[in-house]
Amino acid sequence: MYGQILLDLQFLPVPDATLETISAELGVRRGCMPAHLFRGLEIDVPTFVYPDHVINTHAELSDEQAYAIVKAIDDHPNVLHEGYVAFSYNPRTAWQDLGIPLHPGAERF
Repeated sequence: MYGQILLDLQFLPVPDATLETISAELGVRRGCMPAHLFRGLEIDVPTFVYPDHVINTHAELSDEQAYAIVKAIDDHPNVLHEGYVAFSYNPRTAWQDLGIPLHPGAERF
C-alpha cells in the first residue's frame, strides 16, 4: 500500500460486466476504493472488497494475550467496520472456516 506513494500509479475501475461476472461466479462482493484514499485517486473507483480477514500470530503467544486481543476486538467491533480498509467483525461467524486453527486463548473466549 505504501509503495504507491513513491510511484505515479493510476487506479483503474473494474468494468461493470467484470464486476458482475466475478461477483456471480466467485461470490466476491462489489465495492469501491474511495476518492483520495491514495495519492492520485481523484474519484471513487469500482472494485471488489474482501470483508473477511484473519489475524495471524505465532505459537508462542500466550493464551492470556490471545484472549485479551479477541476480547478487545469483541468489545470494540466498530473500529473494524468498513472504512478505507474493509475490516468488519461479526462475533457469531468470526471464528468459522478460517483455514487455520484458532489459538487456544481465542477459542476459550
